[in-house]
Amino acid sequence: MEPNWNQNGTEMDPQVRLGKDRLSKSKDNLNTTTSTTLNSYYKKLVSPKSKIEFKTFVNELGRDVVAFAIDSMSDSADRPSFAYLRKILNRYKKQGLDSLSAVQHDDDVYHGKSVVITGDKPKIPIYQLGE
Repeated sequence: MEPNWNQNGTEMDPQVRLGKDRLSKSKDNLNTTTSTTLNSYYKKLVSPKSKIEFKTFVNELGRDVVAFAIDSMSDSADRPSFAYLRKILNRYKKQGLDSLSAVQHDDDVYHGKSVVITGDKPKIPIYQLGE
């Protein structure tokens, strides 16, 4: 492989890589964002019954899933409310969506960002040599 020519002659351009310490920092940032979202929403809840129900959702579905639902609701609802959030989270439970990736895919499908293929897969003809 020939190096790219640059001002320094034949030295290759430096490659920027994401190190392990950088990856852990970004993961920590995600956890901090999730905690902030959950805590701020919990503080907005007024009734003790809804606070208990909110904690139950977090325990059953996970912190990331509930935080994603809150963000999704805030982005798409005209009047975000706990009743609206409850509908979203109950739908997740009913469909068995308990991971962040599954919930994100479901959200993409719901908003038309992803296509769901149903039915039989297309058949690919197999040809023999000489046909």
